[in-house]
Amino acid sequence: MQFTDLIAPALDLWARNAEGGRSPLPGLTVLKKSEVSRFDSVVYNPVVCLVLKGGKETTIGSQSVRLQAGDVLVVSHDLPVQSRITSASPQDPYLALIISLELGLVRSLHEQIGSLSGKSLPARSLSAGPAETPVLQAIARYLELMNDPVEAAVLGPSILREIHFRLLMSPTGGMLRTLLSV
Repeated sequence: MQFTDLIAPALDLWARNAEGGRSPLPGLTVLKKSEVSRFDSVVYNPVVCLVLKGGKETTIGSQSVRLQAGDVLVVSHDLPVQSRITSASPQDPYLALIISLELGLVRSLHEQIGSLSGKSLPARSLSAGPAETPVLQAIARYLELMNDPVEAAVLGPSILREIHFRLLMSPTGGMLRTLLSV
């Protein structure tokens, strides 16, 4: 599984909604931008953002994170940031999948997982790195549910749980584990 395998379903989902915005799958937003932008001040909620095409830069204080296709950004809590699209055009737009993180679920999974031996990034409010295959596979399964409302209702919550689990197990999710251990 490669992140590029998610581009066609993400574009299909975006096209179904005139404004891109929210999808029929709970907690999932598709973002598509056709031009670069200047820095804009926004408040990020706890999310995971998977960049499929283009590039983006997000800054909080002195920490700056540059994201390219195939990168994932994890935001642990409500956070005022400045962000901008750095690579986009009408022919090759910026495209990202944004999944809301349910912090109660993250805490519950963290308690179940217990002490993990794995790489953890330093505790920060946001963390970024290459998307790992298990995370991509879980997101792909979630996207497959968009064509069947019954499957989305029945299987969606368990796949969202898996996405949260896979993030916690990834190096980028190590930041979440560290924050929950404090």
